[in-house]
Order: sequence, then structure tokens, then C-alpha cells
Amino acid sequence: MHNVILSPKSAFGKVYADLYDFCSWPVFSLFSPIIINELGKLPSNSKVLEIGMGTGTILIKSAQNLPSSFTFAGIDPSEHMLTKAKYRVDAHSLSPRVTLTTGTIEDIPFESAIFDGVVICSLFRYLYPERLDDYMEEVSRVIKSGGTLIIADLILPLTGAFKKGLSKNSINYVILGIWSMYSPESISQHLVNFNFFRTNKYSLPASTVLVFEKLPAV
Repeated sequence: MHNVILSPKSAFGKVYADLYDFCSWPVFSLFSPIIINELGKLPSNSKVLEIGMGTGTILIKSAQNLPSSFTFAGIDPSEHMLTKAKYRVDAHSLSPRVTLTTGTIEDIPFESAIFDGVVICSLFRYLYPERLDDYMEEVSRVIKSGGTLIIADLILPLTGAFKKGLSKNSINYVILGIWSMYSPESISQHLVNFNFFRTNKYSLPASTVLVFEKLPAV
């Protein structure tokens, strides 16, 4: 994501990984039941990818609550996050169904049209608007036609000078990460360009879960 503060090799990266679960559990407790419910609508033997899965909270809960015929993959740029996630996957005996590897939303290390479902949780607010086309083109590449895309985040769009300052200062992305550069409507409208049609919207306290279907290319 070209965010210096969140560089996988930075000193802050380890601190953030250590604090991640504590900081994230309030929103993940809201997101996970909705994500699991939507993924449960996919066919049996579905393959699901989570982009920016952190320490694996959502991924592990999904694997625990969905049929054993489902398989999962998770990517994250941080070696510290991956280490914690791999430990938790092993501790829950999920290794046969869950694969974790290094990757980012702009460079997803999987073949095209391989996933039935893709989850992007608490990541969108860190994505630079000027590169959104690049990110979504890569997401669109790996998801099958008819597949499901789920975006869950704290979406509280900013305006004016404060928004401009936030977009240029990576420290503010972390300190003020609760804020988002996007609205549910702007995300939905933009994803139409990549053949994603919104099928559901869940409005939660200070957050939103958006569900899309990948339509066949015209």
C-alpha cells in the first residue's frame, strides 16, 4: 500500500501486530457474524481469500463456522502479523484448510479467477484513492464470475482540509485510522467499473459491511 508507517519491516509493524487484536476485537465482533453469514451462501467447496487478514481473526472464525469443504487463504504484508496468524491457525488445527502467505492488495500471489469469495476487512480506509483502480483491478482478477466480494470497514468519510491532510500524511492514517476516505456509496459506484454489483449493505455503529457479486464481463 506504500504506507511507510505500516511497512512490514518497520519497528512500528511489530508494535501494531502486538496491539492488533486488542484494538480490533470491538469491530471484528460486529463484522464476523455478517461475513460468515454471507460466505455461507457460497457453494460447497468454495475457496475464500482474505486480503490484509492481520492476525487471522476473521479468517479463523470463518473456517471454524463454515463447512469443512470450504478452504481459505489469507495474505498480509507484515511478517509479524503472519507469524501470529500462523500460530493461531495451527493452534486451532486448521492448517489443512487455511493457507497464509505474504501479499498485498496490489500484488495478490494467486492465479486469476480462483476464489469464490474475497474479504477485505478494516483495510479500505488505508488505501490511497488515486490508486483505487489498481487495487480493484487486482481484486477483480482473482475472483470468479459470480463470486462474492465483502468489504467491511469503519466508514466515516471526511471532508475539506482535514481530508486533504489525512490523504497526504501516513502517520494520520494510523492515528486517525478510524476515519475513512470513502463512503459506502462512493465505493459501490466505483466498483461498478469492475463489474461488481452491490447485493447487500449492513449499517453498523460507525461502520459498514458491503457485499458485492462479480458479474460476467460484458
